[in-house]
Amino acid sequence: MIKLRSVSTKIVLVYLGLTVLLSLITTLSFYFIVRQVVVSEASANLHRQGDLFARYLANNTRPAKAGASTPGVRTQVLGRFLDVDYILVNAGGIIQSSSIPARFPAGAQITKSLPMPRLTRGVIQQREFTSQDKEYLVVRVPVTGQAAGDVLYMLTQLQGLDAVRSGLFWVAVRDSLLALAAALLLAWYFGRRLARPLQELRRKAEQIAGRNFDVRVDFKTGDEVEELGQAINSLALQLGDYDQGQRRFFHSISHELRTPLMSIRGYAEGLRDGVFAGAEADRGLDVIIKESVRLQGIVDDILFLSRLKSPREVYRWEQVDLLPLLQEVITTLHGLAEERGIAWKLDGDPQAVMGDREKLRRLWINILGNALRYASSQVTISLAAPRGLPEVRCRDDGPGFKEKDIQQLFSEFYKGQGGQTGLGLAIAQEIVRGHQGEISARNHPDGGAEIVVQFGSASVNA
Repeated sequence: MIKLRSVSTKIVLVYLGLTVLLSLITTLSFYFIVRQVVVSEASANLHRQGDLFARYLANNTRPAKAGASTPGVRTQVLGRFLDVDYILVNAGGIIQSSSIPARFPAGAQITKSLPMPRLTRGVIQQREFTSQDKEYLVVRVPVTGQAAGDVLYMLTQLQGLDAVRSGLFWVAVRDSLLALAAALLLAWYFGRRLARPLQELRRKAEQIAGRNFDVRVDFKTGDEVEELGQAINSLALQLGDYDQGQRRFFHSISHELRTPLMSIRGYAEGLRDGVFAGAEADRGLDVIIKESVRLQGIVDDILFLSRLKSPREVYRWEQVDLLPLLQEVITTLHGLAEERGIAWKLDGDPQAVMGDREKLRRLWINILGNALRYASSQVTISLAAPRGLPEVRCRDDGPGFKEKDIQQLFSEFYKGQGGQTGLGLAIAQEIVRGHQGEISARNHPDGGAEIVVQFGSASVNA
């Protein structure tokens, strides 16, 4: 069944419409132009035959007797033969002889029988006229020599010329119809050929919509269809990665939330049933409060990370000097650092960026807090501007990263040894991306772990 809204049908209809329009324009133009061609060709032939006849009369030592008639001749116009008549007129405009005496009798005045065309040197003069309900094309040829002053008129009926024109017109109509049929077949062929990969793309898209992200499109057409297929392959790959990420996310979040919830539930039920009393009850309440705080921290991190990934998240841009901001964060973490015996070292020149101050503060709290947990005695923060772009390096003197951890360090809920929620560095990465920057991690050659934050030109020139 033909689908009127399908791409192939639309291509056929558009191609067919254009072909019909061009055929109509060509055929109608041909119809009017061919008449001029036929008349011009007939005039030239009449003039040639009249010229030969005039030469004969000029060299004839025995002129034709007045009133005598000679049968007409035939001429060929575009492959068709036409009857040609003549009228010989003397200098006084009196008909001497004619191949059609019934219409143009000898002795008659020529101007009363037909309007004569003028003779212009070097130009074939022609005229159409009507005599006794018949239309003629007439050409005037002067006679020289012994019959100087006489004029020879060569005539042919326009009905014959119209027959030639009609024949050519119907040939053009036939060719137009054949071209239309050929165009229809070509449009159908190319329409089907174009629609076939589009239909395949639709089927692949439906499979992707059904969460089958392993499908791939393999078109080698070298055009936009191939580019669309590559885009669908990229879409399927990204959706597959996103789907796997979501599965890992829900698996990790359920695991992270289950542990504090089980602790809270266990102690809450023990307190309700009187299992714990005295000091044990107080310790149970402390556990409930501690796990509730931890649970709230996980939920807050999840919500914050979700906001950062949303395209609707608003960044309040302002100029932020990184050195005072880092000093502020160090002051915030001073108590924890002092408790663990960790010293801070901050050096470098002031560096300003355009960014969201609160998000940048959260970025440094997460990075410096992470370094603080693994440092042995010192955390070093250095500021620089290689290539004119601000860069911050945070290095601890701890054991460094394990090689298997570096690849997944910024993944959601991925926790290395001694990690907490597994969201700190994932949040840091989203904040850096929001500032058009890059974040990376490595083991420093002199030992310890190092995290590098590089801000992009957009954050500098915003």
